[in-house]
Amino acid sequence: MIDRSKIPHIEIRFFEIVPAFLTWAILLAPFLLSFYLPRGVAIFVILFDIYWLLRSIRLNIDLLQSYRHLRSSLHIQWHEKLRTDYSDKKLPWHVFLFPYYNEDIDILRASIESLLYQKYPLEKVLVVLAVEERGGDQIRKNAEILCQEFKEKLGGMFMYIHPGNISGEVKGKGPNITFAVQSFEKELPRLAIDLNDVLISSIDTDAKLHPEHCASFTYAYFKNDKNPNTIYQFIPMYHNNIWDTHALMRVVATSSSFWLMMEANNPEKLKTFACYGMCLSTLKKADYWDKTSIIEDGVQYWRNLVAFDGDHKVVPIFIPVYQDAVLNEGYFRTYVGQYVQLRRWAWGASDFALIMPEFLRNKRIPVSIKISETARLLGSHIPRATAPLLLFVSGWFPLLNVEFRDTVLAFNLPIITSNLLTLSMLGISTALVLSIMLLPSPRKPYPFWKRSMHAIQWVFAPFVTIIFGAIPAIDAQTRLAFGKRLEFVVTEKKR
Repeated sequence: MIDRSKIPHIEIRFFEIVPAFLTWAILLAPFLLSFYLPRGVAIFVILFDIYWLLRSIRLNIDLLQSYRHLRSSLHIQWHEKLRTDYSDKKLPWHVFLFPYYNEDIDILRASIESLLYQKYPLEKVLVVLAVEERGGDQIRKNAEILCQEFKEKLGGMFMYIHPGNISGEVKGKGPNITFAVQSFEKELPRLAIDLNDVLISSIDTDAKLHPEHCASFTYAYFKNDKNPNTIYQFIPMYHNNIWDTHALMRVVATSSSFWLMMEANNPEKLKTFACYGMCLSTLKKADYWDKTSIIEDGVQYWRNLVAFDGDHKVVPIFIPVYQDAVLNEGYFRTYVGQYVQLRRWAWGASDFALIMPEFLRNKRIPVSIKISETARLLGSHIPRATAPLLLFVSGWFPLLNVEFRDTVLAFNLPIITSNLLTLSMLGISTALVLSIMLLPSPRKPYPFWKRSMHAIQWVFAPFVTIIFGAIPAIDAQTRLAFGKRLEFVVTEKKR
């Protein structure tokens, strides 16, 4: 990665403005042009709705195929398959990296306990606690308690305290886990562990691991010939407290899982998110995680892409990592917490300003890859901010033109767009059915109305895409354009 201090400030600001400029241009253009070219806008709206109908069909096919892959993967005894197919291979070490700032000790304890059920030699399973100094003395004491509690049950427990006042670092996960991994790496000679024999999993504090996590990861790593240019992406599922959180939060959480499943069906579109892993030597070549961005997972894809001069890929592993959905005390705090989390995720639009200077200066990356990846980056952030609003609002814009209102096209436009949107919304039925099929058994009895809400909640999906999709994305991109930085806010989650 190039030294960003040597990049002209005006260049960085230009690339920071681009996402918001495109978003606002796309949102305002149909409204403004409706006064001058209402027929053209009406035709655009119809074509856009048709495109979205076709896209929704394609996404549903991807989701169904990914669900099939997931069910198939869950029925495979990966530890047995690993032993059978790669009996001659030396098993790698697995390092699980947990960032720890202010979470309840029982949440982190449950996550570490899930490692005890791994169908993999536990002496080769190591835990690194990346403790944030800003969390206070109690967090440090909690980490020490957990290290003592699990050090004899696993291959090793390591704790590193990240100083909270290092110049040039944002307050966030990236600097913390980078410090922890670099500190752990210094101990490898003492442990007689080779850098190339370590697979590291970056996960959140609330994550509970499937028993086949290590075995499936190792199998994929061997199948890929230990290729160093690869990141391995697991499937996050927010099931730990799914029965306890609110209906809208369940829609958001499940939709997030389903979106990654859709992308996993097309690995060439897959990027890093939430729970992923790679060889430690791969991470080192990418210069670890970004210490200037509050988004460490999404930007890691781009860091690896640049580090390997465009020769980089993400391999999906259809094994779930169970996490918490957003849940706080009361509806208001829960909804605010969800909005803030999604706005932070949407801050991934800032990746454009991180990666474009690299693309302009790295001549080793093929031009075709630069073009396709740039389109992919913008194509993942601009539609998130614009598509929901265009689908539900833009159909009425041409009717603002008084002369156009009396035309046949104007009369039929609301009917056509309404029918197309209705057909597109039928795809929600796929998400509804799969969400119920994947729903874990409740830990306690729930009344019938509570159970039925898991189906009824999907009625709110169109509103969720606007309130918790488009608006946070517009908010993040607009702040970025005006140079207003976001701070990393740890999402509060209750169980």
